[in-house]
Order: sequence, then structure tokens, then C-alpha cells
Amino acid sequence: MTFDRNLSGTAGVTMAVDMEALVGVAASLKHSMREQPGKPSEADIAAARKDILASLSKRKPIDFEKDRKAVESQLPAGVRLISANFKEEGLKLSAEVLLGFDHPAKLEQISLGGKSGEKAAGPATDNPMESPFDGLKIIDEGRTLLVTSPARNPVAEQQEEVSALPMDPELKALLDSILGGVRVAVRLTAPFEVVEHNAHRKEGNTLVWDYNYASLQKMTLAEVEQGIRVRYRK
Repeated sequence: MTFDRNLSGTAGVTMAVDMEALVGVAASLKHSMREQPGKPSEADIAAARKDILASLSKRKPIDFEKDRKAVESQLPAGVRLISANFKEEGLKLSAEVLLGFDHPAKLEQISLGGKSGEKAAGPATDNPMESPFDGLKIIDEGRTLLVTSPARNPVAEQQEEVSALPMDPELKALLDSILGGVRVAVRLTAPFEVVEHNAHRKEGNTLVWDYNYASLQKMTLAEVEQGIRVRYRK
């Protein structure tokens, strides 16, 4: 997010997924089902990769530009779609959306998974592309401006499901390796003086919060709810 002095600005969301780690899990599952000793062979791994690629090829291609009007119809007044892009290279997928806004408070209303202003029930742990700014609060305190947002853990539900599954240590390690690659980063740039913040680092006028799987798991409920916090002097 980038704020101007009048609090208008831009907000971009990027989500990238590398499903290569799923290849090893799929190959191991098939290998264990055959009750064969040892680890899956190179042929097993190649076959698993081929199956996953074939499954991906059956999906309806995503074309953000083609669906631009549908996306724009879901945006609240005061928010506009600047650009959107989706890339698929083998098992690597990425999606990027850039929005412009007249006030950052409008961002919390965005729900790309449904109608504008409607939000799915439950905590903000679902697909971050659907409600990317859920929980974002901008509080005008007079001389200062307080910006807060809860920490986002996009794999919290999956991590709980994996923990509940009965499996051998080797397969659990494989699944943990998939979840272990998660990273959530937030960058906030503003022309105001920073009074206080809990960002992991500061780069000029930009504050950066950078979470990995391990740090997200260690956070207490209170720390998750506090999440991102910065107070600016206007």
C-alpha cells in the first residue's frame, strides 16, 4: 500500500504458489499405497508431476482482463482496478492485482470472492486474494493516524488438518515442507512521520512486515489480532 498526504493511493496484492512440493507428496502417497519399501523412484516422481500438470490443464484458464468488468463491479465506490494479471508457468502460479483508492478505509470493503461489501464468515485465514484487506483499520486521531490490520496466515486451516491426520513421520515431514514455505509480506509506504510501529524493518518511508511459517506459528492470539500497527504524525 502507498498513501499520499490526502490518504488516496494505491494497493497491490500478489499471490504466488509453487506446487512443485506437491509432486513429492503425491508420489509418496502412491508409493505407500502399493506397500512397497523405500522411497518413490524417479519414475514415480515424474509420473506424479505429469498427473498434477494434467489436472491443472483441465481448469478453465483465468483471464483477468477478460473478466475486468466483473471484477470492477465487485469494488466499492472510490476504488478502481488499475491492472490485473495471472501467470501460469508449469507448476508455478501467480496472480497480481493493483487498485487505486480515494481513502484506505474503502479497502476493507473489498470482497473479490463475492458481491461488493459482502464478506465470508470466519477469521481472515482464507484465500487472501478474495478479501486481501480484511480487518484493515484507519483511525484518525486528530494529530496522528493509526493504521492496524490483523496478521494473515493463509494456511492456518490446512496446518490444523495436517496435524489431525494419522501418517508416518516421513509423509508428515513432506506435508510440513509444503506449508513451511509460506511467506506473507506487507509493505506500507507513506509520506508521514512514523511515531511508533511494530514492523520488522524500515526502508526509507516504507515499513515492511515479513512473516514466515515459523513466525506465524509462534504468534499468540493477541499478537495475531494486533498484527500490523503503525502510528503516523500527520
